[in-house]
Amino acid sequence: MRTLSKRARTTIISTGAIAAALTSTAAGFAAPMASAAEQAATGQTGSFVGATSKANKYTPTTVTIKVVKGKVTKVTVKVSPTDSASVVINKDSIPKLTQEAVATQSAKKVAVVSGASLTSVAFKQSLQSALTKAGIKG
Repeated sequence: MRTLSKRARTTIISTGAIAAALTSTAAGFAAPMASAAEQAATGQTGSFVGATSKANKYTPTTVTIKVVKGKVTKVTVKVSPTDSASVVINKDSIPKLTQEAVATQSAKKVAVVSGASLTSVAFKQSLQSALTKAGIKG
C-alpha cells in the first residue's frame, strides 16, 4: 500500500470538505424550495399590493389582490389619472382588466384592452408584482 504525501492528503481532505459543504448547501436550498412547494399546495391567503407602475405620466396604477388558498378572488385597482380622457378610458378598461385577472390567475394572460394599451401595461406590471408577493406564478 502506498502512503500519500502530506500535500496529497491535504488536497483530499480539502476536496472532501468542499464536497460536504456543497452537499449541505444544496440541502439548505432544498428546504426552502420544499416549503415553497408546500405553500403553493396549501395556498396563501391575504391581500397583496403590487408596486405602483406607470406606462406614462397619466397611468400610475396600483393593483391589490385578495388571495384565498392560493387563488386570486378579487382585484382592486387604484389609478390616478390626471386628465379627463384617462378617466373615461379607465372607467371602461379597469373592470375588464380586473375580471380577466381573476379569470386567468395570471398577469401574462391578461389581454391588452383596445384603446387602453398604456393602462393595460401598467395594470399588468402592478398585477405581476402583487402575484409575485403572493407567491403565485402568473
